[in-house]
Amino acid sequence: MPKKKILLIEDENMISEMYTYVFEQRGYSVSVALDGVAGVEVFKQGQPFDLVLLDVMLPKKNGIDVLREIKEHKPQVPVFLLTNLGQESVLETAAKLGAEGSIVKSNVLPEQVIELVDTFFTRTTEQSTAEHDA
Repeated sequence: MPKKKILLIEDENMISEMYTYVFEQRGYSVSVALDGVAGVEVFKQGQPFDLVLLDVMLPKKNGIDVLREIKEHKPQVPVFLLTNLGQESVLETAAKLGAEGSIVKSNVLPEQVIELVDTFFTRTTEQSTAEHDA
């Protein structure tokens, strides 16, 4: 099975390096963008991604605007928001734009984010297998 490709759009270097390392150790391929403009460019010009992890508070272009552009370009690609904000209005907007969900970084350990991604890919693989077998 080919490696799942994750685009991580996160402006905090330490966080992006940590997630990149751990995801790669788990067998994922990771591309990183450190601001919103770069995130959109990498998404549109890069390899097809299986999942996007997107910070909300980004320089140059905020995460909601990035989400909007991603969903306009390829609506089928799942996006999870990574945020330190628990603002309901931001989360509601993200859900309306098609985000799969959101993760409040201050409420979870990095290991929990990794587990969420693992579970997401396991679930989607099982669903596609079940649909294929039906």
